[in-house]
Amino acid sequence: MNLHKQRTAVMAELAKAKRHHRSTAELQRKLQIITAGILAQEIEQERERNRKTIPAELLEPCSEADPALWALFCETQNRPSDPSQVWTVIDVMMLLTHKAVEWTLAGDPPSRLSH
Repeated sequence: MNLHKQRTAVMAELAKAKRHHRSTAELQRKLQIITAGILAQEIEQERERNRKTIPAELLEPCSEADPALWALFCETQNRPSDPSQVWTVIDVMMLLTHKAVEWTLAGDPPSRLSH
């Protein structure tokens, strides 16, 4: 049974339990776990679609492809600038963009880069 069918079944069980005034804690926990699984699948599918449209150089490890951007990222995250194979250039760009928007909305950009 795929996750969508499992979610539908758990939702039906949850509705039934509520109608009969039974405990729903375990069913709600199952529903959250299944929903998280569905979201993870959707994120992975979106990544696969994006891999076809994003330039390959943006999918390379940032520490290798763009050392200056990597150094800026490490400074904003208050982390050592050791190389990483996990953070791609686009991941770093997206996080830094998100932080810039947060700082702008807060109306108080940091005087120096900080976490």
